[in-house]
Amino acid sequence: MAADSKRYILDTSVILDDPNNILRLYDKGTNCIYITNIVLAELNNKKEDIRSEAGYRAREFFRLSDNEDGHPITQKDLPYLPKEINQDAISNDRYYQLTIQYSQGDTSADESTSVPLFVIYRDDYQIAKTHKEPYGLNDAKIGEVALDYKLTLITSDISFKIAAQVQGIPAQTLRYAQVKDPNEINFDLELPYEKDSDLSKQLDLEDFRQITFKKSEKNTEGQEYETGLTKHAISINNVAQMCDFDTRFGEHFDQDLVRPINVEQKFFYTILTHPQNYITVVAGATGSGKTLIALQAGLELVKDGIVEGIVYARNTVTSSDQQAELGFRKGDEGEKLGYFMYPLYSAVNYTIEQMKTH
Repeated sequence: MAADSKRYILDTSVILDDPNNILRLYDKGTNCIYITNIVLAELNNKKEDIRSEAGYRAREFFRLSDNEDGHPITQKDLPYLPKEINQDAISNDRYYQLTIQYSQGDTSADESTSVPLFVIYRDDYQIAKTHKEPYGLNDAKIGEVALDYKLTLITSDISFKIAAQVQGIPAQTLRYAQVKDPNEINFDLELPYEKDSDLSKQLDLEDFRQITFKKSEKNTEGQEYETGLTKHAISINNVAQMCDFDTRFGEHFDQDLVRPINVEQKFFYTILTHPQNYITVVAGATGSGKTLIALQAGLELVKDGIVEGIVYARNTVTSSDQQAELGFRKGDEGEKLGYFMYPLYSAVNYTIEQMKTH
């Protein structure tokens, strides 16, 4: 391992956010990754929590590390220790090497990858003798090891990052899944074209990417301008499959169904009913038609005999209900579940009203 390789020590929060963060930080062998026995203990305590995503991710970490390659090691086996480390401070530490085995099914990687994870065991933390706060002792212990071994701390806890940096510990936050600006997410793609033959060119795009082609021409002075003509398509096997929305949702559209009214809904409906599509994940604001359009697409598939029925599954936990407890609600079973079934009831009632008008 090169002397300029980065040496990271992970806070528990990084693994609970996503165990694949270890693989990302490893960066194909460029860097080395450490944790402490404190992190192992916190993960072990969290894995019994079967009601939260954090519990699932703790169990996932132990699944990935459940192999025969784990073994105790000595200090000389640790990758690149800086000479300025105070040997007296770490003289009683012990070490263990885990192998985190990622398969292709666990990540988007092209092949399976093994990541060595080095565990530093310390029985007697000096910070425990002076720490007076009612919380944060485990973070302080991790910070103590980071300081002694000259490691860069990676944490998802902003307060821990600040506290570490105050002590002179290099610290970074890790938020791979964070979206700072939702407008930066491009679910669709706009591409220019001059002639129809441009629409059949190979595209290096994932399947079901939504594409809007905008026709451009050149004026007499050779300047390019948009004509205002647009065509829509989805990418299938790196080829643009054209979507004729005017025909698809025109006068021949089933009058018993609710017709999509904007481009986003039309793309959504088209993808839902595409024969090569088996699962769709959609995000949108309340009232944007997610449930309604999904119901219409399902009804079409039932009418055409492609599927036998529609199953509506909904989690009885709201996005703002962090403790997964809404408390007791009045009424019988139907009334209790009615709160969660309202979006479906609304879509069904709207569909029935549509049918009555035809």
